[in-house]
Amino acid sequence: MDLNNKVIVITGAARGLGAAMAKKLATKGCKLALVDLDQASVDETAQACAAAGAVAAKGYAINVANEAQVCDLFAQVTSDLG
Repeated sequence: MDLNNKVIVITGAARGLGAAMAKKLATKGCKLALVDLDQASVDETAQACAAAGAVAAKGYAINVANEAQVCDLFAQVTSDLG
C-alpha cells in the first residue's frame, strides 16, 4: 500500500501502541496527525516520527471523548496537513 504523502490520524500516539504505529508509519513517508491528552509526550513522538522520515508529523492535545474537540481537530489537521 502506498502511503506516501497520505494524512494519517493516530489517537493515543504519545506512548505504547499508538507511538509504535506512528513511528512505523513514519518510515512510509506519510503525514501524521498524532493525538493524545499529553501535549509534551505527543510532541516527542512527533519529533521521533519526523526523524524517522515522516513528510510531516504534528501533535495535537485533545480528548477524543469530546465531540466538539474532535470536530475542531479534523478542521485543524486539514488546515495543517491537507
